[in-house]
This record gives sequence, structure tokens and C-alpha cells, in this order.
Amino acid sequence: MRSLIVADAGPLIALAKIEQLSLLTALFAEIHIPAHVLHEATDNVALGGATAVYDFAQIHAHVDEDRSDELVQRLRIEIDEGEAQAVALAKYLGCGVLMDDLLGREVAKRLGIAVVGVPGILLLAKREGLIERVQPCLAALTHVKYHLSRSLVAEVLRLAAE
Repeated sequence: MRSLIVADAGPLIALAKIEQLSLLTALFAEIHIPAHVLHEATDNVALGGATAVYDFAQIHAHVDEDRSDELVQRLRIEIDEGEAQAVALAKYLGCGVLMDDLLGREVAKRLGIAVVGVPGILLLAKREGLIERVQPCLAALTHVKYHLSRSLVAEVLRLAAE
């Protein structure tokens, strides 16, 4: 089990929509969610997954107060508030970040922060024996309109030997 991770809104919503949020608690000892990210993920209950994310956060995550330090202020120039909060918190905690937003991922990597996305979580889950196959989860993500490029899906399936 990995020690901790900071989660961004998109992956939380995606995992909630395919009923796989529990993978995070199985893979990480601690899950941190910035308050702004939680608000983004749960603000619109009409969108699928909001209630599940809220319930998950109340039981399984540390909801961290938003930061307003110099790093967050610099990050806001490049990425949106949620990603800025997640990246800054991950840097502060010295851990990785769960993020699928391409620009946010690039900024995090530039700061030396390890980044994993939903497909990476699915691969880790398969390697740890938490799920048998990645393909049904990828299909479910596509069904709920979570954007994954064909090349990414192909690469994930190759890595999963499926």
C-alpha cells in the first residue's frame, strides 16, 4: 500500500461514476482532497458521482483547507483553482497527485510531483489483485463520457496484458 495521495476532482468523479472509489482506499493509506476540489466534485448533485464523492470524502479522506501561499498564486496563472490546490498540497505533503487534466499533469511533473490518472489507478488495482480486468472499467468510463483517447486505452490495455 502506498502512503498518501492528493486527489483532484475529475478522477474522483470518474471513479465514483464507475463505482470504483474504494480502489483508492485499498491502494493508499491516506487520501487528501483540497476543500476547493471537494466543492468542485460535489457542487452539482445532478451530475453523477457527486453524492458518492461527498460520502467517500467524509469517511475516507482528509479534506484540507485551501492554500493561499505563493505557490498556489503562481499555479493559478497556468491552471484552474482545483488543480492549483491539488498540486500545491501534493508539493507541501511531498506526495503524488491523482489528476487527469493534461495541463495540470504537466505542471505537477515540472514541479517534481508524481502523477497518476484514473487509468494508472486501474493498472495498479489490477497488479494488486483488486480487480481482475482493466478493460471493463475503461469501457465503463467511456460509457459515462469520461474522455480517454484511443491511444491511451490501447496502451493501458497493453500494459494490463489484456
